Amino acid sequence: MKNYFFKFILFSLSILFTYIFVFFYFFSTFEKDFKNNYKNTENLLIYKKYANKINHLRYHDKYRFEKVGEQMIFNNIKDISDKKVILFQGDSWMVQINSYKSIHPILNQSLPSFTKIINGGIASYSPSLINVQYNILEKDFKIKPNVLVIYIDQTDMGDEICRYKNLTKFDSSGNLISVSMEKFPLYKDVFNLHEEIVFSEIEMKKTNKFIKTQIYINYKIKKSYFRTKKRINNYFNKSQFKCEWKLIENYKVSINDKDKKYFKMTLEKLFLMLEKKNLLRKFLLLHILINFSLLQIYILLMYLILYPRSQKTLIKFII
Repeated sequence: MKNYFFKFILFSLSILFTYIFVFFYFFSTFEKDFKNNYKNTENLLIYKKYANKINHLRYHDKYRFEKVGEQMIFNNIKDISDKKVILFQGDSWMVQINSYKSIHPILNQSLPSFTKIINGGIASYSPSLINVQYNILEKDFKIKPNVLVIYIDQTDMGDEICRYKNLTKFDSSGNLISVSMEKFPLYKDVFNLHEEIVFSEIEMKKTNKFIKTQIYINYKIKKSYFRTKKRINNYFNKSQFKCEWKLIENYKVSINDKDKKYFKMTLEKLFLMLEKKNLLRKFLLLHILINFSLLQIYILLMYLILYPRSQKTLIKFII
């Protein structure tokens, strides 16, 4: 009996000393992980709130410091009144409107009748994210465009199938309500800021370093648990879990019937959602490199079926 008691005491002391060693190791080193943290509280709260609905927002290094607020989701190029509004949505091709300021005067001159021009473009925004983003802009920011311009290109297939498919959430009626940010991802995606958000929250806590260290250790334990669980699930399900750019690009060349059906579904849900909105006009931009693919022809036909009023619809192709 004494022998068992002695072993128990020895084991407990071993655990205690190991914990003390680990604690003080992280106590002296954990702040090195804070180099990419948000320093602006408002930006952090906005990113955390909306990344759980639309996966990721716009990100520039300066956003960690400068208060930009809603500009992480959209920005106004022209803002006189809400009388006549045009909204641009899409991926990095739409974001480039902000990068080249020389485009702004051209837009203002080309669209003189619009009292507000809004750019909602965000890198790697494919149909599902555009779908949820539109509803957020309408509900949370009271943006109700008269004209909507949506940009869709070939890489949207890879984004939808590889990046976002397992992160979507639907309501009981089948309406898409969110495409959440992945928590504890196995591989660091350029758009995933889950860890930066967690570390920023730890750094901003108004408490002493000892408590921050324990919260940091708790996160590390939780992260190890969930990542191990994902690896086991991926192993048994033989699923692809690393969405490299090469894999995303490959969907333009080769896509099976199951994935093609899924991508068509994301388009259908986007177009059906928009058909319920009181929009005067809807513009669809397709990025076509050489010629029409079968999928692009499908998109075109489906769009014409859903929006049959030709006087209210324009489809423009970017060659």
